[in-house]
Amino acid sequence: MVVSSPLPEPVGKTFHRRKAILDALKSQLQAIDGANGYNYEISSTSVLTSHTEAINFADRPMILIKQGQETVEDLANGAMDRTLEVILETWLLIDSTANAQISEILNAWSFDLEATILKDRTLGGTALDCNIVSSESYSDVERLPDAGLLLELSIRYRTSELNPSSASPGASSPVS
Repeated sequence: MVVSSPLPEPVGKTFHRRKAILDALKSQLQAIDGANGYNYEISSTSVLTSHTEAINFADRPMILIKQGQETVEDLANGAMDRTLEVILETWLLIDSTANAQISEILNAWSFDLEATILKDRTLGGTALDCNIVSSESYSDVERLPDAGLLLELSIRYRTSELNPSSASPGASSPVS
């Protein structure tokens, strides 16, 4: 019988560069504040980066940042060009007595998410570029109050070939 145990906490302080990118994305999404042209307000506990964080579905709107597949290409200059797929799984609390149509509510939510991401596509200089690849809304009228959006992002960044925690030369300059 094989017994698995949880992985221990890292003892060092060196992490893969993608952690800094995901942390920057989380911070950027937490800036949705209900003011400055935004329709909704996100609390600091409503943007989660893993399933291990406590999820309180009463705290909506909520965003779960899910790390997906990453492709890697070796470059001639000792750098690695990386493209990380990220899925934003989001939930909204829909008031069944609201006058607005669910599609209007989801369009306003989509605006908040997309405007926030597009405001700084380098995610604070941690990435070369962050693009929205696709968006899909979901709702279940019979099971209100749940509705939300799934956004797929493509985040391009570079690391040193020898050290995945560090950016390679020119890694923070935007890509055309």
